[in-house]
Amino acid sequence: MVNEHYVPQSYLRLFAPDGEGVISRYGLTDKHPGDEYRRPKDRYSIRKAASRKDFADGLLEGNDTVRTEQAVIEAIRTLLRGESLSRDDVACISQFLAFQHGRGPSFKLQFEARNLLSEITEHEEDDLNVNPDIEWEAALAHNANSGHETLQHMGWLLVTNDSNIPFITSDQPVVHYFSRDFDDVESTPQTLEGREIHCPLSPEQLLVLLDPSYFHVDSQHPETEIQQVTVEDAHEIQKWNQLQCINAFQEVFGPVGHGQMLERIVERLCDAFPDEEFVRGTAADFEAIQRAQYVGSGQFLRDGNTDVTAEMEWYAETGKQILQARRKEANALWTFDHQLELVEGRQRNSPRVGYWSNL
Repeated sequence: MVNEHYVPQSYLRLFAPDGEGVISRYGLTDKHPGDEYRRPKDRYSIRKAASRKDFADGLLEGNDTVRTEQAVIEAIRTLLRGESLSRDDVACISQFLAFQHGRGPSFKLQFEARNLLSEITEHEEDDLNVNPDIEWEAALAHNANSGHETLQHMGWLLVTNDSNIPFITSDQPVVHYFSRDFDDVESTPQTLEGREIHCPLSPEQLLVLLDPSYFHVDSQHPETEIQQVTVEDAHEIQKWNQLQCINAFQEVFGPVGHGQMLERIVERLCDAFPDEEFVRGTAADFEAIQRAQYVGSGQFLRDGNTDVTAEMEWYAETGKQILQARRKEANALWTFDHQLELVEGRQRNSPRVGYWSNL
């Protein structure tokens, strides 16, 4: 079996000391048998981070993916060194942001749940507004090939951290956040309207993409020079770090020696929500979450499962609680107000109508 990394090892090395494949790690759901959370690790092997056996049937460790990752990380390193970027470099970075957003566990689970829903409603009325049945692998391929190009029409800002604390990252480092209100989390658009994207690139630098129709920013396309901003306030840096913890699936990472800081951020966030599942999510493993979605949707009945009673009992005792925790975790980012000065100071008083439709 192949150990597949849903966050590239080459990306995580941007947070490690030169020549060392270690970072700090805090597991959001890791517990001792006595129900106490395990302490963070100050030195944790990148080889073990953000990975699962046969997570994508070898796709994430295949030759094509590895070659793409190498080109992407070289483009990011060029940016971090302060050197001039080419159009290809900008394309590589946008490709990374799009592909990485979709390659993690939460996005894969979301697609599987969406497909289960489409199975249920495939014979219903067309106006049910059910998302089309699309395979996760197909979505990844689209993002890697051409879907990322739209991101280049957002406004890009490279944030340099000049405070006394580092940027951290997670097993889902690309955070999508909305600066406008929608009726509920399911009604958010598939377009980039009102969207912010935040992704740390190292302990000292982070990339922010903002929708030009909602913020006073210029499209990155066709420029190759990225606007740079320096932030000295540690409280502002901590707001970005909080976004990483809320968006994480089950792991957060930082530079060597910062394990306690990771733990402290998570614990403070837990105190700010009604219960810790909003931040930590479910302690269930990936396969148990898949099972909960499968049974909860009723698809196992349509597939002719012969163990109906056992599956229903498991769902009542365990599966339902797993999905409830997942729901809380999904809504945490939705209800969180980051209050980032860099972002709020660029908000338009009224949207720039027609920006995306006129591209």
